[in-house]
Amino acid sequence: MQSKYEPTRVVHESFICCVELYDALSVLDELKPGTRLELHNDKANFPPLETVAIYYGDVKVGYVILKNNFIKTMLYFGYGNLLETQICMVNNNAVRLDSRFRVTIKIADNRQTV
Repeated sequence: MQSKYEPTRVVHESFICCVELYDALSVLDELKPGTRLELHNDKANFPPLETVAIYYGDVKVGYVILKNNFIKTMLYFGYGNLLETQICMVNNNAVRLDSRFRVTIKIADNRQTV
């Protein structure tokens, strides 16, 4: 049986930073692997870093530092619905909150099944 190549949908993976500065502590017990999060361009970003804010519902849980501005540009022009963000790892033994939650940002799969 021949395998069919399928590219990864993952466009970014990193830890959520600045968790202790926002309201993540109020929802800490709800943040588990698989939990869906939302990305937002935020006017309070840390220049000159490329960052986007991470929200769980209405709760800002921190930021993600990006490798380039592709994701920020997608959000700016209203294409955030093409991105899926979820927690992929939780390290409850992490000394710092900045290394407790790891997230993946993926391109949404909009293919039609045949």
